[in-house]
Amino acid sequence: MATINNNSTSLEPIALIGMSCEFAGDIHSPNDLWDALKESRDVGSETPIDRFDLESFTAHMINMDNNGQFHQKNFFVLVILCQINNKINLSQFFLVLSDAEPASIDPCHTSLILKFVDLLDGDGYSVEKMSDTKTSVHIGQFSTDHVIAAA
Repeated sequence: MATINNNSTSLEPIALIGMSCEFAGDIHSPNDLWDALKESRDVGSETPIDRFDLESFTAHMINMDNNGQFHQKNFFVLVILCQINNKINLSQFFLVLSDAEPASIDPCHTSLILKFVDLLDGDGYSVEKMSDTKTSVHIGQFSTDHVIAAA
């Protein structure tokens, strides 16, 4: 385990401005997440047929001994804030984009940008106020739905 030697390392104070999240099961805020955890709520759901045909995807596995592999027919549906990014004008926030660029941005990235702006606004900050500050954003995100949809 690493330790900090105060003689050779200067510590810099930090401030946590806020937290924003988006999860399956209609969880749109840290409070929603906490409530779902307290209630032990199962937020998994059947695979929506408009995502992909799961039966066709798993048909070759029906008569196979898969040793426990891919028996899951439910998954966690995250309703992206903006399903079609070209309907969202990202340049109104802080991005300078051509007319064609929003249509090519991954919907998850668009959702992430909107959640970040919402986080700043909700805590009384604006993008302009944060400009030229020593601010970092730490993100945990995983999704490949856009790859499946593009196939």
